[in-house]
Amino acid sequence: MQMQTAIPALPVRNVELSIPFYRDILGLTLRHHDRGFAIFQRDMVEIHLWQADDESWRTRTASEPVCSGAESFIAGTASCRMEKLKHAFYL
Repeated sequence: MQMQTAIPALPVRNVELSIPFYRDILGLTLRHHDRGFAIFQRDMVEIHLWQADDESWRTRTASEPVCSGAESFIAGTASCRMEKLKHAFYL
């Protein structure tokens, strides 16, 4: 089976504050935005942003697991690479 495409889903601390960068700086079109989630597209590139803003891990005891999956410390830990002609952008 040959894969055709991949759509990165990147965790960010705040989707609202991230929209201008992806739209205005990278030139992606905002296709969908709904409470903590956004979808951008340009040509054959699609990127999803999801909000990782759970701060409850800061007040947990050492015996309590971190388990929401949207902890703020994972925002900014993912990356992807997009190429445009002879230029590459690293996110």
